[in-house]
Amino acid sequence: GKVGGFTYKTFSFALENDWDISDLWHTSLKLGHAPGQPNVGQGLLPETYRAFFFNPNYKLGLIMFNYQLNAFSGPHSLNNSNTPINSLSSPFNNPIVNANYLSWNGVLKLEKWHFRTVWTFASAHQSAKAGSRFYNTWEHRFVDNTANDQASFLGWEMDYGISFLWDDKFRFDFDFGVHFPGAYYQFSNAPTGNTLTTVFGTVFKAGVFF
Repeated sequence: GKVGGFTYKTFSFALENDWDISDLWHTSLKLGHAPGQPNVGQGLLPETYRAFFFNPNYKLGLIMFNYQLNAFSGPHSLNNSNTPINSLSSPFNNPIVNANYLSWNGVLKLEKWHFRTVWTFASAHQSAKAGSRFYNTWEHRFVDNTANDQASFLGWEMDYGISFLWDDKFRFDFDFGVHFPGAYYQFSNAPTGNTLTTVFGTVFKAGVFF
């Protein structure tokens, strides 16, 4: 079809496989491809738009493709009347896009306790090339590359969780994740690249089921 006056043509997929090994052990595998937008020459626009964004509710892990980490420092609301709307950003807006990913999940189910882990690996489908214009999927615009080539490895993550089923109505969950950003995030479109830092995340949930 058409998007913003450009021809839209793309292909993506998400595959899932679940296996109950026994009453105690469960495992699953997720494999997917969400294409990015190819680079174009300096001063040019693409003939075809190819980037595909998964639904933001489709999650792989606790941190990767869950939080837009660079948006935590930006303006998130119009509390300041001088803030232009187009500068707003949300740390919760980070759908899977421009990525090839592999995610494995394992669960040990006891009577009242569930122990689980998720390991996720991902690389970018498209990355910025020197002397070209790359597509910024967070800002939805093309940007001139004034630096060197960008790496494609997005990084990997390992998550661990425990669930306690108090009874049929009450459940408590604790999850802990560690995300190791890949060299893709070192690219800053400047002579000096970004410094990568390991990211930690923790979530505690209490649920009531009817």
